[in-house]
Amino acid sequence: RSPKSFVSLVWGFARAAYRHEGLLKLPLALASRDKYTVMQLVTLLWAFAEFGLFEVQANHGFLGKILEGIVERMEAANVEKEHSNPVHPRDLVRLIMAMIPRDGGSPKQKECSDKLLEVANAYLRKGWSVLPAEDLCGLLWANVESLRWTEAI
Repeated sequence: RSPKSFVSLVWGFARAAYRHEGLLKLPLALASRDKYTVMQLVTLLWAFAEFGLFEVQANHGFLGKILEGIVERMEAANVEKEHSNPVHPRDLVRLIMAMIPRDGGSPKQKECSDKLLEVANAYLRKGWSVLPAEDLCGLLWANVESLRWTEAI
């Protein structure tokens, strides 16, 4: 399977809110995150958040590794000040909104979403102008929900 077709399949199931049990076991197929672009990793994390995989303790190590890959590449883009963004700011905001734990969440889920939000805030300082008002509100909500509202100002 190519990374692109796998991402499309997972995204489609998440959009349709269809919890296919086979897909929930497929994180093992993603062992090599280097094959995927940042955009594909963001799409996969969003889909897994929609499937509720962050609520399952056994998935935290795997999902944390995907998140680390996203964070590493985004931090590198911030340092290098690349003109080509590894991920569109709007997609990043949607991922953050899906990952923020509601009703407390697990400590690992909170740790993952906090790290992503920290890097995203730094990254979005140069890309906020392309966000529509609804996504800016979503980003502010995520910062307030994570008690990071001072970073959003």
